[in-house]
Amino acid sequence: METEKKTVNKGGLKKGQTNNPKGKPKGTKNKLTVDVKQKIADYIGEGFDDFKKTVSAITNKTDQARIYIELCKMIIPKPVDPIAKKEEDKFHTEFMKRLFPNRDE
Repeated sequence: METEKKTVNKGGLKKGQTNNPKGKPKGTKNKLTVDVKQKIADYIGEGFDDFKKTVSAITNKTDQARIYIELCKMIIPKPVDPIAKKEEDKFHTEFMKRLFPNRDE
């Protein structure tokens, strides 16, 4: 006699079914992402001088720049139009000039 396996669905829903058929509303921020971004922003803001000293101790200037750029990407919203993109590029250029004033271009 063949034993039949039964799958028990502990959640009470069939596979592919959800209690929220419309899903998460478009543009709703992930709470974890918002919290992480705020912590990074606080860390950079409150400890910026210490952070800058730590990053300045890195001898490779390219690595220094990458660290700053990656952190900025986490806290600065992405532009939604070409004008905003241009402003963002201008901001990054000015930001890098201020961080590394003696850097050759």
